[in-house]
Amino acid sequence: MKQALRTLALLSLASFFLLFMGVAIATRGGSSNSAGSSSTSSTTAGSCIITVNGSSYDVTRLEKTHSGGNVFKCGTDNTSIFARQHGTNYKLIAKYKI
Repeated sequence: MKQALRTLALLSLASFFLLFMGVAIATRGGSSNSAGSSSTSSTTAGSCIITVNGSSYDVTRLEKTHSGGNVFKCGTDNTSIFARQHGTNYKLIAKYKI
């Protein structure tokens, strides 16, 4: 019984670690998911690529200068975040489109 509990604890710890690493990579703009979904974008190290309404934007420079703070979730679809603050005014981010 003790061995089974130890094994379960180790598996739980390993699962948590893998989940944490996946979130860390996705948050900093890691590679896209295996399906190649348009909701995520592959990025280079240190860059922040987001998707808004199906288009990709490199907002790396905006992370430090955005008047609303660093609200970006790099490597993910940020349409709802953008829409809450800016509606459908995509002219605001047009110059960051890639």
